[in-house]
This record gives sequence, C-alpha cells and structure tokens, in this order.
Amino acid sequence: MISSNWHHISRVSRISGEGVKSHLVAALITICSAALVSGQVKSVAPMDPVHQAPSVTYEGGRLSIRMRDANLGGALQELSRRTGVKVVVAPEIEDAEISATLDVADLDLGFRAMLSQYDVFFYFGGSGSDHASLRAVWVFPKGAALTIQPAPLEAWAGGKELEALLSNPEPRVRQQAYEVLMRRPDSHSRELVIQAIRGSGEKDDDLRQRIFSEALSRGLSIPPEILSEVARSDNSEQVRWMALDALQQDGKGKQAAEAALTDPSPTIRQRAEEILAAVAAEDHRREGITRPVDEQP
Repeated sequence: MISSNWHHISRVSRISGEGVKSHLVAALITICSAALVSGQVKSVAPMDPVHQAPSVTYEGGRLSIRMRDANLGGALQELSRRTGVKVVVAPEIEDAEISATLDVADLDLGFRAMLSQYDVFFYFGGSGSDHASLRAVWVFPKGAALTIQPAPLEAWAGGKELEALLSNPEPRVRQQAYEVLMRRPDSHSRELVIQAIRGSGEKDDDLRQRIFSEALSRGLSIPPEILSEVARSDNSEQVRWMALDALQQDGKGKQAAEAALTDPSPTIRQRAEEILAAVAAEDHRREGITRPVDEQP
C-alpha cells in the first residue's frame, strides 16, 4: 500500500501548474491515513533510518523499552544492567538486530514480549522467605534449545560468575560455588576458598566448617602458616579444632598444639594435649630406632 502511494506521489510530482502542492499534500495524507488504519505507524513523526541505541528504563517495577534495529547482544546487556537479571545470549545470535517498543509493569512479560522470536529459558529463584522472582535468562536461536538441558554450575560458570555467587544471600548457593572453585586448578580459585576458611571471604561459621571439611577431604593445599593462624585466633571453636587437627595430620602440629594449651575452649585444650602426647610418643619411637644397639635397654 505504501509503495503504491509513493508511486502516486512520483506521478503527481510531474503535474504542472498551481495544483502540484495540493496533490502532494493530499497524497501524503492518504499514506499516513492508510498506515494508521493498518497499525503500521503509531506516530507521523519521521524515524531515523540509521540504527538507534537501545533505550531501557526500569523504575518502580515498570519496564520501558525503545529500540530500532539494535544489536541484540548490546540491547540485552543494557537490559540486564538496568534490571539486575542475568542474561546469557548464544554467540551465534549476539549480532542479530532487534526492534521493540514496550511499556509494561511486569518484568517477566517484558522479557517474553521482547524475545518472542527466540528460544528462551527463564530462571526464577528467591532467598529466605522472599517470593521467587526472575533471576536469569538464556536466549537461543529459534528451535535451537529443543534438546538443551540444564547444566551443573561448574559446566557453565566462569570465574566472574562464581565470584558473584559468593555474595549470594543463600548459604547453599555459596557452598556450591566454593565446591566448584575447589575443583579448579588455578591459584585464584584456591585463594578464594582459603579466604573463606579464614573468615575474610565468608562470615557464616557453619558454612566455613563445611567448606573447610570439604577442602581437607579433597586434599586442597593450605599453607601451614594459614592453618596455624586459624588454629590460634579463629572465632569458631570447631574451625580452630579442625585447623589444629590438620596441622597434626601433616606432622606440623607441635607448636600450634603448645599454643592451644591456653585456648579458652576445654575441647581445644584437650585436643592439644592429645597431639602433644602423640608427638612425644613418635619422638620416643624414633629415638629408640636411631639409638645404637649397645645403648638399647
């Protein structure tokens, strides 16, 4: 309809005399009227033919989106930044173009409307007594997600994602993140776990005990000086006990056990005495082995 009307304008423009202007105006009115009736145009204001940067606002639970031929990856990155919802886009569609005009009071509905041409996974989660809300969105080409199944945390989370999870309010989520870090060989992952055990990266004592126990069972290398520090001054009695025991297992617990004889916890003091007795017995055994035969009793 519009193309034929423009053809009409072209024809009219060849008309000579005083009637040219009136014919042009009439033709333009015809175009705009037809477009408004068909729903193709919401405003008679001209639109910029070049790509427009996405405009996204999210205030008071209301989502407004204005974009035309925007880069999909960039638009969703801006949407994620504004709403706090994590968005992951399949690499093959990051450079696709998207146009959208939305103004909704429902964040979930906004995402669904904007991404109606794609396969989308939505993750809803909550913490404590809070109601579950939209937390993450995964976007794939249409039809590509039919055989996709949810993957464990370690399969998809990078270093930045894992570090972000360490501040999650749910201890269970943080524990899962720490367990994934323990399975990674890089020094930064190990340092994050050690900082949690020390209490500088994790404040929940019950969770620290579980992390410490898991780290020891996995054979995670923890420097003796860190263990000694924890055994001497950690706020958690159980964590101090575990550090003292770990030092004893490594044959480096004598000095820490001597310091622990003045620990405020009777349980720690008893464990220190047991370690010192075991160290003395081992020293006596070694002395007996190395003593010359003529000096044997």
